[in-house]
Amino acid sequence: MHLHHILKGAVAAGHEVDLVCSGYAGAPASDEIDGVRIHRRGHWAVANFTLPPLVRSMLKRERFDLLVEDINKIPFYTPLYRGRTPLVAIVPHLFGKTVYREANPLTATYVFGAESLIPRVYRDVDFEVISPSTRDDLIARGMDGDRIRTIYCGTEHERFALADPPPRNPTPLIVSWSRLRRYKSVDVALRAFRHIHQAVASDAPGLRDSVRHGETGTLVPYGDAQAFAAAALELLRAPDRWQAHSEAARRWAATFSWERCARESLELFTRVAGGGGR
Repeated sequence: MHLHHILKGAVAAGHEVDLVCSGYAGAPASDEIDGVRIHRRGHWAVANFTLPPLVRSMLKRERFDLLVEDINKIPFYTPLYRGRTPLVAIVPHLFGKTVYREANPLTATYVFGAESLIPRVYRDVDFEVISPSTRDDLIARGMDGDRIRTIYCGTEHERFALADPPPRNPTPLIVSWSRLRRYKSVDVALRAFRHIHQAVASDAPGLRDSVRHGETGTLVPYGDAQAFAAAALELLRAPDRWQAHSEAARRWAATFSWERCARESLELFTRVAGGGGR
């Protein structure tokens, strides 16, 4: 969704856009969605092997003003074959050592090793990241902070807005909001829906970018279940603070839009494509 909003925004701005991605059962090899020309090859699990040859052949056939690589865990190492085509790398986040909590040792070592080469292969590349935590991670890995731009994702406000929210239930309701992945630590993560309530969240990369401690929610030490419980009970017993955090969370969430994400991304793309990296 993130990359598609950026690409369809580029189309709306008058650019021609080609997307190279993996396929899935029943998907045509060639397609067009929202003006984005799509080229599908292979399976997602081996995309880093099947897609680079296609990208190389396209770069030989046509002149592209910009190449955008979405490094969603496994890099494609496009700096090694992009030639003179300007490049922007988009990084949601990297696994690092947390991959060993998610995958078996062999797969985890493969992913960790692939990520470890990023500072060397992409040392002269401009990056777009979606959070300050990812920016800090890349800098800690040795990347140039001057070449990393933080551009936040958006959300579809109209789709998720409640025109007439139901009244608050007198019986407290706590929601754990997360994907069911090992490294997400669902067993200790109690996160409320950001459009309606404040949250209690771990003070960990990503979460600390989403929750403003003391303003839109409460951050507690990562992995501390007792701290989670204490913070949640404290909010439930303080209705005035609960209401203040809820209203602040709604205001904070309202600042994120896909239009803004696409606009800021295109500003970065235009600068890099014009030779104005950094």
